[in-house]
Amino acid sequence: MLLFGGVDCDRHIVANTFVYYPMINSWIKPNTKEEPSARIGHTMTTLCETRVMLFGGSDSLNTTDKKKNDTWIFDGVTETWSQVKLLANSNSIPPRSSHSAVSAHQEDNSCICKESLLVVPGGLTSFNPGTTL
Repeated sequence: MLLFGGVDCDRHIVANTFVYYPMINSWIKPNTKEEPSARIGHTMTTLCETRVMLFGGSDSLNTTDKKKNDTWIFDGVTETWSQVKLLANSNSIPPRSSHSAVSAHQEDNSCICKESLLVVPGGLTSFNPGTTL
């Protein structure tokens, strides 16, 4: 299980990564050199067996602040984050928080994930319900 970001007891938005290891019943903070910025309202979606994709969110408790549309992948084998860079001619998903996300992937006969697709419906661009996506 992977945990990233959120709000601490002092209402500060954090950028902490924690991995839960059931065999030792412990949460451990991996030594990541690079990780996403602090945020809330993002999604984290499993891609294949060992990778998790993080998308969007907000860096403020103020619901009218600018939302994020960056994408990161956490590799559970190497315990590292890497930011996804889109191709120059591709369109990015509009910034949002409080959205949903689901992945679909295709495996070959050896159960190795070959392709993944992330679907991100809904969400908020601001607190005004009239601006839901």
